[in-house]
Amino acid sequence: MNEEDEFLSLITESQGWLYGYILGLLANHDAANEVLQETNVVIWRKASEFQLGTSFHSWAIRIANFQVMAYRQKRMKDRLVFDHDLLELIGKRVHERMDDYEEKMRQLQNCLEELPERSRDVVKRRYFDGDSLKKIACDLNRNQNAIGQLIFRIKNKLIECVSLQVNKGM
Repeated sequence: MNEEDEFLSLITESQGWLYGYILGLLANHDAANEVLQETNVVIWRKASEFQLGTSFHSWAIRIANFQVMAYRQKRMKDRLVFDHDLLELIGKRVHERMDDYEEKMRQLQNCLEELPERSRDVVKRRYFDGDSLKKIACDLNRNQNAIGQLIFRIKNKLIECVSLQVNKGM
């Protein structure tokens, strides 16, 4: 058996006790599986540093310890903890915004219907179909800059229209 095969055999044989060791430190099966995978990657990358005949167990445990520490550190950085009052406030604001959003979408739809058909078509192609300015300009036999300016003017009309509807509703 060559050195690479022997090393692979050591890794394979270690999976059960290595998983048990990591699980004991983390007390979470999903986390233990994730850390075991990372540990295996590091073990494989550092294969050239391991001396056959020395304790693979000790060497692998040391690597696993570092991976557990890295996992915990990453989770502590990722964790955001909000108190109950803050979560309630966020929920209330999201709900208010959703009501506003739905109303503004209705107003925008009304304003879109008030546009001339050609303008509606350009808006549809640009924002709903995802056509490029170049494609729209080519299809309409117009300059690309002219189409950009047209869309700019349409957007301003829509903003003005929605604002007027909001003010009427207040």
